[in-house]
Amino acid sequence: TFALRRREGWAFVPWWGSFSKDQPSLARKLSERWVRHFLSHSDLCLAYGTRAAGELRRLGVAAEAIRCVPNAVPDGEPGPTNGRPHRPMRFLYVGQLIERKGIAELLEAFSQLPAGELYVAGDGPLRPLVARAVGGGRVTYVGHVDRAALQRLYSESDVLVLPSRYEVWGLVINEALQHGLAVIATEAVGAVDDLVFDGRNGYVTPTGDVEALRDVLASRSAECAALAADCYGTVLGAPLLGVAPVHAIESLA
Repeated sequence: TFALRRREGWAFVPWWGSFSKDQPSLARKLSERWVRHFLSHSDLCLAYGTRAAGELRRLGVAAEAIRCVPNAVPDGEPGPTNGRPHRPMRFLYVGQLIERKGIAELLEAFSQLPAGELYVAGDGPLRPLVARAVGGGRVTYVGHVDRAALQRLYSESDVLVLPSRYEVWGLVINEALQHGLAVIATEAVGAVDDLVFDGRNGYVTPTGDVEALRDVLASRSAECAALAADCYGTVLGAPLLGVAPVHAIESLA
């Protein structure tokens, strides 16, 4: 491939979003030498965000060969939000129902709150776990939804919760902020370094810590909802947030 690049005049420009886990898998350890070689011999590396850029530097890519091009979503169509904050508070989870997404931790933390409503959108093997929580009366499972229904959910909620154990970026954070929601997410979500600011548009909690998540949901939710009106501006003000990678490449031509 590298020989073809020289012959054909190709440019290698990977768009990188991954970052190291505390306990990397054996496959990741074994592949790192090849990954380092590939990245360090690329013409330019695009990073999903601040965390991915740091990982590229760790893997041997020179700082001047990295461009930060945050992951982005199309412009949404925010609906009316004059019902915020709702009483009781409305929390929203959007994503696959799998272990990596931390849905079990969210349901456990939410079950310990004295009040509030939780809407869960998505599907996956942990759907039975969500179904059991629905029996308590405060959790609503809406299943997999289309774009129009998802935008309505954003508009009718107060706080997005993304409790992932590992998340390369987390586009639902972009979408939620675009719709004026506050965000509570874990440290394992790549987007929090660039989009979530404690006490400003949300809060970041330790990964896998049910007690910490419960405490933030209980004590900071009203504050988050009060700040939600400022969240839309946070997204629009983020540099390069809506710039597609191809534009970044063309700008270097």
